[in-house]
Amino acid sequence: MSLALISVLRLAASPQFPDVTVKDISFRNWPNCVEIANGYSRLVFVPQIGRIMFFGRANGGNLLWINSAVNQKDDWVNWGGDKLWTAPQARWSWPPDKDIDGSTWTVVKRSDGFLATSPISQKDGIIFARRVAMIPGEPTVKITNTLQKVRGIPLDLSIWQVAQVANPDDMVLQRRVTPERLDGFARYSEKSREFESRVSQDGFVAFRRHPKVSMKFGSSGILGVVASRHRDTYLRMQTRYQEGATYPDGGLAQQIYLSNDPLAYGELELCSPIRTYRPGDQSSMTVTWSISNKIQ
Repeated sequence: MSLALISVLRLAASPQFPDVTVKDISFRNWPNCVEIANGYSRLVFVPQIGRIMFFGRANGGNLLWINSAVNQKDDWVNWGGDKLWTAPQARWSWPPDKDIDGSTWTVVKRSDGFLATSPISQKDGIIFARRVAMIPGEPTVKITNTLQKVRGIPLDLSIWQVAQVANPDDMVLQRRVTPERLDGFARYSEKSREFESRVSQDGFVAFRRHPKVSMKFGSSGILGVVASRHRDTYLRMQTRYQEGATYPDGGLAQQIYLSNDPLAYGELELCSPIRTYRPGDQSSMTVTWSISNKIQ
């Protein structure tokens, strides 16, 4: 284990939080998963695929989407849940890095959550570490994603967190009007314009899935927020937006994706600024998940 990751482990030490429970459970067909709960919310991490596969209210349903029709013979398996990739995607195209997404991660439990660490990417020479901590007394989780470059040539990378959510009523972005984006957001394809259904209010824009057309949108909102609405419940995902930094896809720090049928899901996506990583370099992006009955 590298000295840098040892330092991450040391930083992961936490005080005792009596109303947060951390335990091993079996989840669906996966044994030895990690569950954290606090009476308000519940989260389950599946080390065998390196993904968070459950997040919701303590006695409620899963806000994350789980693919019930996976084919494990595919080059890449879309399990659902929440994962880490690197951006820009144009650098690696497809499929995602198998050493990072879908591989077995190591887990160290803490009193308020856990630290999960990926294998080394053979392609990029990087490691991801995720420190997941549940906040006592509220339906909130903080996820600190750390990317470390351990070997190989320098790479310009962004940390990209992608949460797939189950059958959302709306997918929400913060609007930010600029001379280049008079609508306050960007379309990844102009073809989506004729199919999109959206409502704007209070500085946000909400999109609905179309059964026949998948769509993706992005923004650079200063709040760093994306959200999904599930009836009267919002899953809000937020990180710090750094004004003046370089973000993927022409400056789109926040992104949402809406699938078409038969896969009824959306994606909440947040990116860190792009930076150059050389062996020994590392940086982190902290993302907060919260469950509420309103967007703000």
